[in-house]
Amino acid sequence: MIDFKITEASENTKYGQVRDSIIAAIRDGRLAPLSKLPPISQIAADAGVSLRTADLALQALINEGYCFRRPKKGTFVAAGKRVVKQSICGVLGRIDPVNFPLHALLYAGVMEASIRRNVPTLTLPLPTGEKAQGGPEQMIRNCDRGREFNLRGVFITDRNYYHYGIELAKAFPQKRFFMLNYEMDDFGKMPANMAAVINDNYNGSCRLASRIFGQYRPKTVSFLSHALSDDDITYLERERGIRDTAKKGGVKVTATITNAVSGNRADQIDFAHEAVLKFLKKKKTDFIFAANDYLAFGAKKAIGDLGLNEKTKVAGYDGINLPLEQDFPTVKVPYTEMGRTALEEMLDPEFRMPQIVKLQPEIIMHAKSRGELIR
Repeated sequence: MIDFKITEASENTKYGQVRDSIIAAIRDGRLAPLSKLPPISQIAADAGVSLRTADLALQALINEGYCFRRPKKGTFVAAGKRVVKQSICGVLGRIDPVNFPLHALLYAGVMEASIRRNVPTLTLPLPTGEKAQGGPEQMIRNCDRGREFNLRGVFITDRNYYHYGIELAKAFPQKRFFMLNYEMDDFGKMPANMAAVINDNYNGSCRLASRIFGQYRPKTVSFLSHALSDDDITYLERERGIRDTAKKGGVKVTATITNAVSGNRADQIDFAHEAVLKFLKKKKTDFIFAANDYLAFGAKKAIGDLGLNEKTKVAGYDGINLPLEQDFPTVKVPYTEMGRTALEEMLDPEFRMPQIVKLQPEIIMHAKSRGELIR
């Protein structure tokens, strides 16, 4: 009666494949309106899945209006015209690829997965000082009240809206909220319907430092950073990875060069240039680890201006501008993969929340003179 085609190679979840197989049987008449579905144990056995997976598939069919359940009698095919809301997701954050390319990469990952899973994205208006009419809260409520859309969850792509995202998550406990990329100090305070998909900043720095120490053999290193807002510990975790690896390898960390500066690319490059010029005129260091590639660009320019290219080397972090501008070691963060992963987890009913998912970055060792990237 139902032709189950469950495969590990499918991008769809197993419960989703069971659901789709039953829908196909409903649409071609093998399962007539008001007919009773086989028991869940039989569905699980026929499909070769667990009882939990079969139950998730039936629950999805009930939620979407394909079926209904009668207590102690079983699950039946719905009759009459069925109204199914289109699943969508929301994005809360600035979409500015010129000044904030990182946000655009996160958004691109969400968009890629949303197209593949047929879950369109909705850009939520940025919150103002007051909960004005037309804000994110009202848009979410409008989706719930209407008959067209089912807003499954919201992705937060800007650390400035992290705490606001927590407020939204508490206000809408039936939705899923995902913080992307930024590593916040109080992740432990996330409500039960919130999660984070971020880069493993500490491990990435440890791996980069190990490669640097093995290849360049520096005796002294320094860390170049800038202060982040709120409780964002992304750069602190990167610095911690460098310091811990240096301690294990007997390498001395001479200083942390830091200051408050905006997130604008030009401002960060200018700050790094001036700060490193000032630092190297007074002290020496064999290697400078920058918290991001923009800072590394500025540091490298300062090193060149002082004629120290052979004595002091630089490494960055982020890999946003690869491969056109980068000519130093860096860590390529999987920004688009964060967006893709978060959307898949948002749609997966078996994903346990709250949770922090850390993706592993890629270490890039660049040799510009040979025109190649050594990975």
